[in-house]
Amino acid sequence: MSRGLLILKMKKTLALVALCALAMLSVGSACSCMYPPAPKEALNQSDAVFVGRVISVDFPGGELGGGSVSVTLEVSKYWKGVTSGQVIVTTAENSAACGYVCESADCTAGFKEGYEYLVYASDYNSDGSLNTNICTRTRLLSDAQEDLTALGESYTFSVQNPAGGNKTCDVCGLALPLTVAVIAVVVIVGLVYFKKIRSGKNKK
Repeated sequence: MSRGLLILKMKKTLALVALCALAMLSVGSACSCMYPPAPKEALNQSDAVFVGRVISVDFPGGELGGGSVSVTLEVSKYWKGVTSGQVIVTTAENSAACGYVCESADCTAGFKEGYEYLVYASDYNSDGSLNTNICTRTRLLSDAQEDLTALGESYTFSVQNPAGGNKTCDVCGLALPLTVAVIAVVVIVGLVYFKKIRSGKNKK
């Protein structure tokens, strides 16, 4: 075999080895998740669980340009770990690093401005701020009915309560009208009864 053919063969072999190494590296660096726990267990394992609408998604260094993605959400209700109406949650910059990010216009998982999400977050960050990823039960609110049913009663920030919020109550707004209606009925019944008594006395 000529020297030129030998060198060419070696180059091809090295190129094949390099491609195999890159493929293995890609597989090795891909995010690998266990199946997420049930909603109640996920609630216990998380530091914060809440429903929020995405206000902004900020990529440090430009979109998908490196670093953690910061997502600002406006909280509508929560189950634990939230102390204000706005929360910033971080996630990795891409799904290969388990980031809960939207990497295409038609993505089905990942934070997008204007959409509501049920977020399960933990304080993995060194500064104690919240973090989430695709291995959690974080998802679009429209896909979270199973979780909402299992999690049960939540809190809001409309009225203060001992836990820092107000328990969500679908009938609380009816309390005052119902009270007024009951009082009105009692007054009317009393007046009718009183008139009957007076009418009976007059006949005698």
